[in-house]
Amino acid sequence: MPMIIQHIDAIARKKGRDVLFVGFSEMKIENHNYKELTERNELIKWLNDNNISFECCYGMASDNTIQQPYLGDLFLDVSFNQNDPLYIKLEQHLENKDGSPKIPGVKFYYCSLDLAMKNSHHDAPDFFDDEDF
Repeated sequence: MPMIIQHIDAIARKKGRDVLFVGFSEMKIENHNYKELTERNELIKWLNDNNISFECCYGMASDNTIQQPYLGDLFLDVSFNQNDPLYIKLEQHLENKDGSPKIPGVKFYYCSLDLAMKNSHHDAPDFFDDEDF
C-alpha cells in the first residue's frame, strides 16, 4: 500500500517546533530497499522498546531537486531539549560524546523551526499545481 511521506521541514511546521530525525548514510539510491537495512530495523526496535514515537520522513524539501526514492529516514517525536531525559537517552543511543555517530551509517539530525519556515511556501494549497514547479 502506498505511503504518504512528509518532508522533515513540513513536519516541523505542522508541529510548530524544532524536530529530530535520523538518516541512513549507507543506503544507496541504486539499492533503496530500506526495509532490509539492519541498522534501521535495530533502531526501530530500540525506539519501540523505549516508547519513542517515530514516522517515515524525507529530508528537507527543495524547490530545485526532484524527489528521490524514500531511503528510510525517520522523524523522531522527541523534543530537542538537552534537559529532557528522553532526549538524553536518545542522544546517548545515537551519538558518542563528541557528537559522532555511535551506530555506523546512522546519522542524527536536528531541523530548527526557523529553517523549516524557509519552505513555508510549500504549504500553499496550490504549490504543487504551479506550472513553474
